[in-house]
Amino acid sequence: MKKPIVIDVMGLPNSQKTPHVDALAGTLRRKGYNVRCIQDQIRAAPFEDELEKNRWAIRELGNLISEAKQEDRDFVLVDRGAWAYFASVMALIKNGRHIRSKKRLRKARRILSISLDITHDEDFFILIKVSPEKSFQIYQQFSPNKMGTINNPAFLSVLDGVYQYVQGRLPSRKTKVINGENDFKENQQRLLQAMFSLAVPNNKAVPNNKREVFQDTKPSGKRGGLQWEKEAKEKEEKIIHV
Repeated sequence: MKKPIVIDVMGLPNSQKTPHVDALAGTLRRKGYNVRCIQDQIRAAPFEDELEKNRWAIRELGNLISEAKQEDRDFVLVDRGAWAYFASVMALIKNGRHIRSKKRLRKARRILSISLDITHDEDFFILIKVSPEKSFQIYQQFSPNKMGTINNPAFLSVLDGVYQYVQGRLPSRKTKVINGENDFKENQQRLLQAMFSLAVPNNKAVPNNKREVFQDTKPSGKRGGLQWEKEAKEKEEKIIHV
């Protein structure tokens, strides 16, 4: 049994990550692929505090990805994966309002460390980009005259800056960036093409029960032993402990 390909779909709030993941899963299943979706775990977090939400959700995400990688599937689509939690917590630190004690800073750094560990279990990355202004505009359509903890212009601007940093850390050969402000159907086609170009050599994808053409997405050795991972880890460690 070959391990499934884990694809992390990330981006600012209201960038239509969940509708895209659901639509992609439906298309892939109709084509005969065995797909599992892991939804955004932070929605189920039994906390109000943003830091506690992220701490609970990242542990749940790690457990679900570990479980999914043992299943006989072709793809695992993650709605807001480990890099998204890294970005959110880093933005909370930079924003300053939520991290006002050394104890909470230590807790935040621990979440960052766990997030980075889990990124090694994700094979490919899709970043759906929208501007902070567009993200907030969409939020206000559903919650007019309301300012959220995360859904507010100041925090979204900080989060967008962190996502730019994350984008620079991801290896280009394993990453696709999609403009989330384009037409939804057009983006679906781009995302589908991106998945196959990222995960399947020469676009010769076949379902799991016939997929001899699938190749290992990581070299042998613990965590794949990829040089980019080692370099990224060193850089992240410096940032975590600033």
